[in-house]
Amino acid sequence: MSFELSMAIVMVPSAILAIVHAFATRPRSEAIFLLLTAAGFGYLFPYVDVNIFGHYGFHGELTIFTLPFHLGFSWWAFYYLAFTIGERVLGRGAEPIGLAVLTGALFGLLEYQWDLTLLSTGLMELFVPSFAPYPYGFHPGAPFLHAFLGYNWVLAFHALKNSRTPSLAILLALLSIVVFPLSIMGCVPLTEPMIEGLSPYLPRYWQHTADMLHFSSTFAGVGLVFTLWMRWLGRRLGGQASRDGRVGL
Repeated sequence: MSFELSMAIVMVPSAILAIVHAFATRPRSEAIFLLLTAAGFGYLFPYVDVNIFGHYGFHGELTIFTLPFHLGFSWWAFYYLAFTIGERVLGRGAEPIGLAVLTGALFGLLEYQWDLTLLSTGLMELFVPSFAPYPYGFHPGAPFLHAFLGYNWVLAFHALKNSRTPSLAILLALLSIVVFPLSIMGCVPLTEPMIEGLSPYLPRYWQHTADMLHFSSTFAGVGLVFTLWMRWLGRRLGGQASRDGRVGL
């Protein structure tokens, strides 16, 4: 309980600081867009994945509806930290694709250490099929998933932040960044028999390689589809920049 509580004590103020920074340095509409999509995703996606697909689970006394009460705001804090670092490195005028890629990579690194901490302390379990076994059940391809999630969030923000219908844009952005990764999670039962059947025939180093290739190719491909979807959606709901094609590929 003490470690679980200490994590909450650290993450909640971090989320509050991120909120303060967003509203102090950005237009109010952009800060609201970033906050609602990140925190909303941080609760909605894990809730579906944990309770319907069952790919991971949380253990602890600070859970509500099977999720840590601060989970969504913790993801918001990590997302926003990665995003602001990316902007600092590339500049706020950077191309959306480049900023999304860098933010995703940074978020993947942040989530990597956080997941390992949760797994090693027994606060979380992963049930993702893999070609090779790993300590704590942690799949090394998981950072690719989180990089993909961060990439989607930033790209959705740039595509729809200037929408003429802000509420609809936020809703569609949230649904898009939730549905795309869930579509991948929903395919796990189809790939699991293949992974379990093929794994015994692969040398250990090829098992690790297969896991990395499996995750990287999957999320890279779906990331391209998401980019095209955001470009299409942005041109129909976005502002002048989106209609001129300055968002997307």
